Amino acid sequence: MFLCYDLPVETTKQKSDYRHFTKFIKSIGFIMIQNSIGIKYIRNHDSFRKEVAALRTKCPKEGEIYLWNISFNKYRSVVVLQGRGVPIEELRETIVIL
Repeated sequence: MFLCYDLPVETTKQKSDYRHFTKFIKSIGFIMIQNSIGIKYIRNHDSFRKEVAALRTKCPKEGEIYLWNISFNKYRSVVVLQGRGVPIEELRETIVIL
């Protein structure tokens, strides 16, 4: 599952909402691959629906949150062009362990 979000951070309330949402998604198992992009291994479509329901309960009132449910085989075919950072193999091993 891929999660991308774009939340406003102009006011104190918006910054607080951003921090709370980010903390929440990490607490439910998302691995952050960039500031506003997270990934999480889920087993099937029922699990995806449950994750969406959980995210709806903590969704800030402003901004956008995008979710994609992709299979593990599709994820394995991702090509990463990277400089420095976490090697894709390490991310893949982490996701398999979950």
